[in-house]
Amino acid sequence: MKRRTFLQRSSVIPVLPFFSFSLSTIAVANSIKQTVIEPLNKPHKAWRGLVSTEAYKVLFEENTEEPGSSELNYEYREGIFICAACYLPLFESQYKYESGSGWPSFTQPIPGSFGTKRDFQLIFLVHPASAYFWV
Repeated sequence: MKRRTFLQRSSVIPVLPFFSFSLSTIAVANSIKQTVIEPLNKPHKAWRGLVSTEAYKVLFEENTEEPGSSELNYEYREGIFICAACYLPLFESQYKYESGSGWPSFTQPIPGSFGTKRDFQLIFLVHPASAYFWV
């Protein structure tokens, strides 16, 4: 056997464990099935009696809670955060972090638990001129 051929073939040996690991990772990733939660087809009016007025405004009218007002900011137990209306799981506590925003923050949702939509609304705070004064 020539030295060059020997060196070329033996250079593959250190890479084999990484190659086999990547194949097993792909196999595991392909075997995991993502759960997709079907949206609930319930009219907004039907939810009105099931949740508080404040929760209804946040969930269905795109309102926002005051920063720091949520008791979930101070929730540090292990578990799952669920929807206030339908009780479906949204976030795992291990992904919660303190962002300093005043609202509970998470690095990722539970896969398949969220839908998204485009939002082109801009934030404008409209106050009457009489609300501004210098102290």
